[in-house]
Amino acid sequence: MTAELSVQVPVKNGGEAFIRFLQSLALQDLALPWELVVVDDGSDTPVQREYLQHFAALPDNCEARSSGWIPEATGPPPGTQHLKPPGLRWPF
Repeated sequence: MTAELSVQVPVKNGGEAFIRFLQSLALQDLALPWELVVVDDGSDTPVQREYLQHFAALPDNCEARSSGWIPEATGPPPGTQHLKPPGLRWPF
């Protein structure tokens, strides 16, 4: 499927507001193919795991994917520690 519309959303520890967002997307009645790209910005529990059942409820013409980096699991990307400004947490 080639998406004609792309919804991209960053999220960190989405909670109830993110659940309502996903539920509202699941109710959309679009004829065209579309995609949802969720970028996890270092949530305590990875978005892919925490909201899996909500991703499954999206319409058939929606391709949902998520990406993101889990700082507790991996630390900063290799070779980039020197780029981190003082006082900022990864990812920034």
